[in-house]
Amino acid sequence: MPPSHIEAPSDREIVSTRLFSAPREKVFRAFADPAQVARWWGPHGFTSTIQEFDLRVGGRWQLIMHGPDGAAFHNESEFTVVEQPVRIVYQHL
Repeated sequence: MPPSHIEAPSDREIVSTRLFSAPREKVFRAFADPAQVARWWGPHGFTSTIQEFDLRVGGRWQLIMHGPDGAAFHNESEFTVVEQPVRIVYQHL
């Protein structure tokens, strides 16, 4: 059962939760800094080019994930919840 501050997922969304052995402030910074996000975002073997990263409610996040085979995957999202240093929620458009 999810914690009380997290809404139950609908039948049309994917909720992914990770637990890290690090202070929450450090984990939040790793996601809040586009230079750091570009170093770790995406599947193993992929690289990312961050085109826009506006970490605020309503802010946009655009990136290109580059596959090991050279394929480019354009992604666009909008941040819907930003609660420093607790939670970041975004909607993939």
